[in-house]
Order: sequence, then C-alpha cells, then structure tokens
Amino acid sequence: MGATLLWFAAGLEIGGAFGEVGHPDVEHGVVTELDVAVTPHLAARGFWRLQGFGHGDAVEGSVTDFAVGARLDLFDATHSTRPFVALVLGDSLTFVRPKSAPETSFNSFAALASGGVDFALLSHFGLRLEARAKFSSGGPCCESPGATDLSGSFLLFLGF
Repeated sequence: MGATLLWFAAGLEIGGAFGEVGHPDVEHGVVTELDVAVTPHLAARGFWRLQGFGHGDAVEGSVTDFAVGARLDLFDATHSTRPFVALVLGDSLTFVRPKSAPETSFNSFAALASGGVDFALLSHFGLRLEARAKFSSGGPCCESPGATDLSGSFLLFLGF
C-alpha cells in the first residue's frame, strides 16, 4: 500500500448489548472511521456509529456514538494484511421508544475498544473486519440499552 497517511472506512455492524435488562438487545447499524497516520504504527482515529436496537416487541430505539482516540497497528502500511487494536472515547446519544410510554433520550460517556485486521485488496482499497466492545454508563430507565455492547463490523476502506 505504500506510504498511506489517511484511511476512511465505512460499513455495517451487528451486535448485542447486555446490562440492566434480563435479555440482550439486538443491535444493527452503520459505522464510519477515519484514521490519520501519526507514525508508521500509530494513527489518530475519529469514529461515528448509528445503530438501531430492540428489546423484542417491548422497546426500540437508536444509539449514535461519536468518539476520538488512537489505533495501533502491528505492521506498517506497506503490509497487505495489518492487524490492529484501537481505543476511542466519546459520547453516546440514545433515544428509547417504549411501546407504552413517551420517547426519552439521554447522553452517556462511552469507551470503545476494538481489534481487527485490514486486508489490502488493491493499492488504495481494502476490507476491514473489526470486533468492538463498548462500555458506557446506563440510561435513566430500565428499558435503556445495556452498559456493555459487543459487535462485529464489516467495512470497506480507502487509503490515501
């Protein structure tokens, strides 16, 4: 891939949240990441995710995460396969829509840790597979999403 300085990735994510409720949420959504190389093995990362969730037939809602942090690569950008880990900190905005109550919303602090691998398919294009754990404070009601979220992402990336 040469001296790549910037990666933009976008894709789909699916997972589940576990926390205050007796059964997990089912979550799905879209995710984007922007990585800017600082050194050959370290990049600054910007992260955005929009997810929908549901507690069976009882509750549905959405979660929007905005976060910044860092990504650490095992190999530099000259390798076609690059394992990595990342940590981002930010804000999580949640809208909860119970079937029998008014919609509520709240913000909470979020820390997201992930690990994955980039596969370069062409000189500036590739596939990213990533597993993510999100830790956040719970919401003000028992029907809010759980405080721990585990998910997997399938992203396509462009490198410049």
